[in-house]
Amino acid sequence: KPLAPETIFAIYRLGPGYVNNFQYERESGALLSQDDKLELYGRNLSSNVVFNYNPKACENNTCFESSPAQNLAFFVHSPHATMMSGVTPVKTQPIQEALTSIGGIQVLFPLFGQLQTESVNEEGAARPLQVVGTLLNLILGLMTSAAPVRRQLKNSKGFLLLGFLLEQIDPSQIDKFCVNVLMDMVTFLSGQDSNECIILLGSLLE
Repeated sequence: KPLAPETIFAIYRLGPGYVNNFQYERESGALLSQDDKLELYGRNLSSNVVFNYNPKACENNTCFESSPAQNLAFFVHSPHATMMSGVTPVKTQPIQEALTSIGGIQVLFPLFGQLQTESVNEEGAARPLQVVGTLLNLILGLMTSAAPVRRQLKNSKGFLLLGFLLEQIDPSQIDKFCVNVLMDMVTFLSGQDSNECIILLGSLLE
């Protein structure tokens, strides 16, 4: 059932330093009126706590769940997963950061050398993979969304290398979509006023 306004105000008056579960009147140093104590401790509020997270009950990046252990009607109280043996925390990263950790956007360039690979369709006939546009579009998305990627392209002369790699590809792989992506790169860089983007635009147009 919803909390009464009087109960909400009483919880507010406990202050941000309160880390307990509304079980004992003397657990808080806040000055409370008798009415507040009645709302907090006289209406069985503690038995209705399902989750209890508090900024003070944190260690590094782990925030501990500290609801009353006797509230088994909601769930079985168990320790935080990272406190159990055999558990390894997993942290996800944006693709820009992941690429940086393995060498930067230039690690994508060798993929252009694999574009002569053929796939087999349902009839068993071989056909070339049309993935140049997909790779170019990925580079475009990374370049427009992250300044470190643009810096990597400038420092590694990425567009000059990209031009060389595209020259080695069968012309049948370069379709209208590829051209549109390259034009989108030009449009984006033309709209930026940083020296970095001006240098990149010059490299791209070469």
